[in-house]
Amino acid sequence: MTTMTMGITIAAISTIFANQYKVAEQEMASTLFLSNIISIFSMGLIIVFLKI
Repeated sequence: MTTMTMGITIAAISTIFANQYKVAEQEMASTLFLSNIISIFSMGLIIVFLKI
C-alpha cells in the first residue's frame, strides 16, 4: 500500500501555488496533467506486478 501511495501525483499543490502567486501557471498545469497520466500507468503496473 505504501508503494501505491507513492504513485499518487503530488503536483497539485504546486499548481495551487502557481495560481495563487501568478507564476508559471501554464507550466504547472501541464506538469499536473502529465504527472496524472504517468501516474495512471505506473499505478496500473504496480497493481499488475504486485498482484494487489
